[in-house]
Amino acid sequence: MGGLFRAVGVGPVFSHAQIMLVHFVILEREGLTALDALRVASAGAANADFLLTRDDRLVRRYAGPLQVLNPVQFILRMTDQR
Repeated sequence: MGGLFRAVGVGPVFSHAQIMLVHFVILEREGLTALDALRVASAGAANADFLLTRDDRLVRRYAGPLQVLNPVQFILRMTDQR
């Protein structure tokens, strides 16, 4: 069944790979490069709260629920010195 199955009394259950693939396709359609889409999709599939990157273009372009920050922004946010 390729990783997708139905548990008794439960809806479809998707593997991390399937979730990541869906995220990847959506992000790439929204204009992210393939590598950036893969990075964001991987973090999303891992249920990360933050994605830290030195890629300022990715920080500016991504507008989804995951917080994509550069390391300085992250430190300032964690120390409440915005």
